Amino acid sequence: MDPEARRALRPVVPAARYVLRDLDADAIPQRLRRVAASSARTLPPPLERSLFEVLATDDGFRTK
Repeated sequence: MDPEARRALRPVVPAARYVLRDLDADAIPQRLRRVAASSARTLPPPLERSLFEVLATDDGFRTK
């Protein structure tokens, strides 16, 4: 994903992290477990990239 697309999607990150906090541990998609465990104020680029990839491919998580 190019940097411009990532910048456009950044407002989604807090909402997605909020959803992850509300999910039971076994309901968190495997690829997002590190994102869910991160206590960083802002996600590091590799975790942010993982979040965007899951949002692009996982209809169920995107709906939440």
